[in-house]
Amino acid sequence: MRLFEALVEEVERESDGAVETLLLGWRGAAVLLDDGRAGLARVFLAEEASRRSSRDPAADLLAASAHGLARLLVSPYPQEFALAGAAAEALLPPPPGLPAEALRSLAREGRASVVGYDPDLTLLFRSWRWELSIFDDFRKAPDVYPSWTENHLLQGAPWVFISSDALRDRRILSLAPHFRRSEGTVLVGPGLPWTPRLYRELGITHLLSPSIVGEPRAVALFLGAGGGLWESPDLEWQLRRIE
Repeated sequence: MRLFEALVEEVERESDGAVETLLLGWRGAAVLLDDGRAGLARVFLAEEASRRSSRDPAADLLAASAHGLARLLVSPYPQEFALAGAAAEALLPPPPGLPAEALRSLAREGRASVVGYDPDLTLLFRSWRWELSIFDDFRKAPDVYPSWTENHLLQGAPWVFISSDALRDRRILSLAPHFRRSEGTVLVGPGLPWTPRLYRELGITHLLSPSIVGEPRAVALFLGAGGGLWESPDLEWQLRRIE
């Protein structure tokens, strides 16, 4: 739990804020603070969730401040973790980065391993004709392998992409030794506060996540209507180097 405690500690160094809008959509979550700060997170669908809460947390979530929501980064429940990540990102947003297209010049061999299935990211990589190894327990395809094979098949992987859900379910901790031996390891947001020191200690070299380039409320409306984080016209996916 030390990693998660450290993440929460970093986030709580930022000034707290009252939550104006709390959105838990089908594919994305958003937390908008009354001072204009905003954060997003991916929502992992219920059928993908390994654990579901046995209680109704709505009243507690609605009463929480940004700090209160961010403390739920320790939660194993996908919906709570998504809102916590969105609040944490609102408090510690990533800096501007390069367009996601920059990945093509970095991963010159066009080979990548993806830990945790992300349909939008997978579609992008397939459009680039990359050779993929995807580790996921919920889908079947020729290049999709069960998660128990990760420790073996990730050995020697040139580029590794890790979904934020691998942080929630702690897989990221056991796989960190492989990250340090790869050419590059990319943590895929959103819902990830900008804490480069902690990510660097895990062997992560880049963060890939969207930045709000339009109106935050427009993004929240889009996600509330079931829209995805890759389709919103008010978001731009960017790649940040962790140094």
